[in-house]
Amino acid sequence: MARAAIILLLCFGGAWPVAAQETTCPEGNLLAGKQPLKRGGVSSPARLTDGVITYEGDPWESKYTSVFRQNASATYDLGASYPIVAVDLQGDNNDEYVVEISEDGESFSPLWTALVARGQGMRRRSARGLSGQGRFLRVTPTLGDGFYSVSEIQAFCQEPSPWPPSLEAKGAPKWWWTKIMSKRDHRYKLVLSLLGLFFFVALFRADRNRRAIWIAAPLALLMVAFSSYALFKAVRLAGWFSDWGVYVVAIGVLAWLLGGIWFRREEERAHRWWERGALVCVIVASAIAWLNFGAYHQARIVHYWDTYHYYIGSKYFSENGYERIYQCAIVADLQEHGRDDLGKRKIRDLIDNKLHFVAESEVLGYEQKCAEHFAPERWEAFRQDARLFRRVMGSSWWKDMLMDHGYNASPISNMVASFLSNLGWRAQVPDDGTQRLRPDDIEEFKRRMRRYAGIDLALYALSFLMIFWAFGLRACALAALVWGVGYPWAYFWTGGSFARVPWLFMAVASLCFMKKGYPLLSGFAVSWSALLRLFPAVLVGGQGASIVDRFFRRKKLAGPWLNSTDKRFIAGGFLGLLLLCGASVVMNGFEAHPQFVQNSLKHRETPLTNHMGLPTILSYRPSKVGRHTKDPSMDDPWANWKQGRKDTQHDRRWLYRALLLGMFVLLALLGRRIAPWALLSASVILIIGFFELTCYYYSFVVLMAPLAIERLRYTIALIGMTTAGMLLQFFVGWYDEQYIWETVIVLGALLYILVDLLREPLPGTSPAALPEPG
Repeated sequence: MARAAIILLLCFGGAWPVAAQETTCPEGNLLAGKQPLKRGGVSSPARLTDGVITYEGDPWESKYTSVFRQNASATYDLGASYPIVAVDLQGDNNDEYVVEISEDGESFSPLWTALVARGQGMRRRSARGLSGQGRFLRVTPTLGDGFYSVSEIQAFCQEPSPWPPSLEAKGAPKWWWTKIMSKRDHRYKLVLSLLGLFFFVALFRADRNRRAIWIAAPLALLMVAFSSYALFKAVRLAGWFSDWGVYVVAIGVLAWLLGGIWFRREEERAHRWWERGALVCVIVASAIAWLNFGAYHQARIVHYWDTYHYYIGSKYFSENGYERIYQCAIVADLQEHGRDDLGKRKIRDLIDNKLHFVAESEVLGYEQKCAEHFAPERWEAFRQDARLFRRVMGSSWWKDMLMDHGYNASPISNMVASFLSNLGWRAQVPDDGTQRLRPDDIEEFKRRMRRYAGIDLALYALSFLMIFWAFGLRACALAALVWGVGYPWAYFWTGGSFARVPWLFMAVASLCFMKKGYPLLSGFAVSWSALLRLFPAVLVGGQGASIVDRFFRRKKLAGPWLNSTDKRFIAGGFLGLLLLCGASVVMNGFEAHPQFVQNSLKHRETPLTNHMGLPTILSYRPSKVGRHTKDPSMDDPWANWKQGRKDTQHDRRWLYRALLLGMFVLLALLGRRIAPWALLSASVILIIGFFELTCYYYSFVVLMAPLAIERLRYTIALIGMTTAGMLLQFFVGWYDEQYIWETVIVLGALLYILVDLLREPLPGTSPAALPEPG
């Protein structure tokens, strides 16, 4: 009996302590009330586990959120090893947050990643059905705009009911304040826009009362200080500014102030010095604002999504044309990542612009097409470029990009861009046969993309230098302010891209050449701009309307109805068409031109949510907007919305034609009162009238600045346009509705200026006034 007891003790006794050590899984949040062990770079860590979240969409930084610096994390000791089956987190919408677990607190493995969420501000993300075990839990923000915050993190070893669990929510008491505070860069631009408005009011007053310069100058100084401070706060994203840029700005401001003191006894010279320095401050502040105060594209200067289209589109145009840029990209994905990568993949068919899921058999058909058009070495170069773009962008963003609307540059644009993008292409092909990306490959690729993005930035700078050359510092500062703080053409869309700005540079050059008395060059430049993007062609509409008007009144005119300026302008235009089209045929081949026309007509039949223009306004019907017609169950969720827009536009076609005719009549009457360059500036109204353009092309409004600077009320209208547009986007969430009202605001401001010019002509001393005949 004793022996049996001993045997039982030896066999089972060792299991009793183990059973006693088993940890019971508690109910509720395992992190409730805990403080993190490691919390360097995390502000107010107690907020992470206090059971309080902020309202959805509230600002990323508030008294209810804990801000994470870059590379910071929060590590918790759960007290024992638990299975983790569910996690709930509320964090800033445009960042990802990685949750990891560990048994020893040293070696962590991923449990779940809270991905970027739709909407603005703080957004809740949850996951259940997880499978992980550990004693230590770590939260780390990754991949975002560099501004990270979390209001609450919960972990469960038993899934609570209901899911996600209810939490106490607190937030800002005023909804409008929440909206404004949730968008850092936009509210900064709004402040700068208002300061700029007050500055120009004071500057115009200074023309009559010299003392007003003592209001204008401090406002300009405040603008550059405000922009510089916002840029300095983004030191993680714009390190160059804290390294040397802030000192350049400070030295410039100091030199301006010291110069003002030096010239204090020379009243006229001192006034000019203070005014010019103040205008330079406005230009610098506006340029910083356009760069999103150093935020760029979620911490990236280069807009890789857009650059892919215009770099790859031009580099491989001879192989891909306009239709295969996505097809060959997904073939490269198949060859690189295998069949599993094709699961639930959508791409846009650039033949008809329709979205659809792709099957493996379809991709194999694409593979055959791509093989027919690519030489082996060129295909390896394309695969390497696709590999690099996907690696830098991330797989999710890369896959979403293939649902965009393709490469749409004209053959004339492609002629130059193709030459630039193919420079040294053979050296970029992998030569080791491994087809694996090395760190050096990625860094060199990023440097190369920054160099290409620098071309567009240089063209922006040259555009404003041209305005300064032709119209002076006031017009340049007004144009820079409108460009820097305007919402539809913000950096978000095409800033940091490649081959997106030449059309604007040529349009600005045309206006400046006309002002300086070079109509032949003006005609050539506007022709070049039109050949790059088509829609600038209507900038000649004002001149054309004026010529037609003078033809019918020719018997009453003292001079010829077709003057030398008209003749040279027309000759320059035809010369541009002849030379540039001829060069394009040589470089691209003749077939590229009908392909471009077909591609453009296809896009004309494809409404987009960020379209702007008179046709966009006339397609508006409250019952047909996106929030009522979007259907996520369809391959293309916006198909019903698109059809509704086209049907409404068709029903109102007679109204559209009548309004267009009215615009031409307005320009013809203005042609009797304003100079040719001013008429060219006023013709931007026709771009709005004729075309539905994606919002970022509305940067053409800078062409109105030299005309608007002639009167204070026009300047107020132009700045007020950007201010109202900025306010609008805080409160109208759906893009299709937002950009309809953006168009109304822009069109209203420009019509006010032009109608007022007709009602009250400019004095003869104004450079915009039509000079007296001979």
